[in-house]
Amino acid sequence: MPAHRIVWLMLEPNFSHRISRQWIINGPPETKKPLRSKIRPVLPVIYPIKCPLCSIIGSPHDIRVSGRQKFIVTLQSHHPGIPAFYYPEKMTTLFISDLHLTPVRPETTAQFIDFMHGPARDADQLFILGDFFEYWIGDDAAELTGLGPILDELSGLTAAGVSVSFIAGNRDFLVGHGFTERTGADILPDESIIDLDGRPVLILHGDSLCTDDLSHQSFRNTVLNSEWQSDFLSRSIGERAELAKQARMMSAESTSGKPMEIMDVNRQAVINAMKEQQVDLLIHGHTHRPDIHRVDADDLQGARIVLGDWYDQASMLVFSGKEFELTARENTHNLRRSTHGWVIG
Repeated sequence: MPAHRIVWLMLEPNFSHRISRQWIINGPPETKKPLRSKIRPVLPVIYPIKCPLCSIIGSPHDIRVSGRQKFIVTLQSHHPGIPAFYYPEKMTTLFISDLHLTPVRPETTAQFIDFMHGPARDADQLFILGDFFEYWIGDDAAELTGLGPILDELSGLTAAGVSVSFIAGNRDFLVGHGFTERTGADILPDESIIDLDGRPVLILHGDSLCTDDLSHQSFRNTVLNSEWQSDFLSRSIGERAELAKQARMMSAESTSGKPMEIMDVNRQAVINAMKEQQVDLLIHGHTHRPDIHRVDADDLQGARIVLGDWYDQASMLVFSGKEFELTARENTHNLRRSTHGWVIG
């Protein structure tokens, strides 16, 4: 059994759907500390566990397993009806980006579904850093564009208790309230700060860092304008789909003639963003160049993790405690924290 904590639960009346409050048991019931969580039990199993009231180990309990490897326990054998809670100490956070999901690439969709029922279901939280869809022309068009099943997969993941956060990319910047209502995911602004193991980390899609690509920055400024978005969304779904198709064709033509270095991030833009947000670790996608880079400046020693695309195979970044592991194109990159800073390898 992995390292674990036993937790005392205060339950809402409809506790089979949601846990509202819980307490870590470090001794007698009067020594309680608050711990926040949302868990949805889904599968009954039998598992030996230590009773928080009498310390008996191995008694048969009715255990319901959530999608995040957490267990709700009803102590039927000797404390009928009293709930307790178990979960592993280690938290797992996943990052993905640039899946470019579309019905015309069913193999990528199949990889995504495998991911959702495998690594994602075993994680505590998932961050999607943009270009999740090949294009998104409005929340009201999901079914007509064949993306409804993708939303159902995300909804199933959040219903299982996994926290999902989404940052828009340059292909899916029109994701809105309808998306969050259907999936249960949270939408974060670009350049968001998250806490990982007590350290602030800057996450973003990444195209804002490609400041040498002047035509893309012009496009970005246009489509992120609220008036432009309102005008676009006021059009029919068919008209929006046609405009999106034309935009993708123009983008493909434009990028084919650009040097690769122009479409990559600008080093000074990276340094400026990290200094402004006062972080030493940045995670982004967009460039489809998965790797881990050092970031060294006069007063900044940090690291930058670039997520991979899913055109050839699934790619993800896993953080499970103190170390990051980036898998992309049959390669694995690692990053860990030491007393001397970030260590790559």
